[in-house]
Amino acid sequence: MSTENVGYNRNTLLEMLKNRIVEVRFRKATGESRTLRGTLLEAYLPKQKERSTPVDSAESKQHDNVVTLWDVDENGWRSVRTDRITDVL
Repeated sequence: MSTENVGYNRNTLLEMLKNRIVEVRFRKATGESRTLRGTLLEAYLPKQKERSTPVDSAESKQHDNVVTLWDVDENGWRSVRTDRITDVL
């Protein structure tokens, strides 16, 4: 079992995502490590009519431990559980 610290403050992460591209490292449910580069900067998001997930959902209180962000390398929405995040750069 890994001894690395996991978890990240959701509000802090949302503020970072609104201001720049962020590299997020996290553990998937399978235990596998994954890194993605994501953002909530409007310039990188698809046009409103093309969005399958509205930006507002990224701030939804529905899931306090989940952040939805735009993966700039894969050009798609991704959701990450904050309790599985190992690092944010």
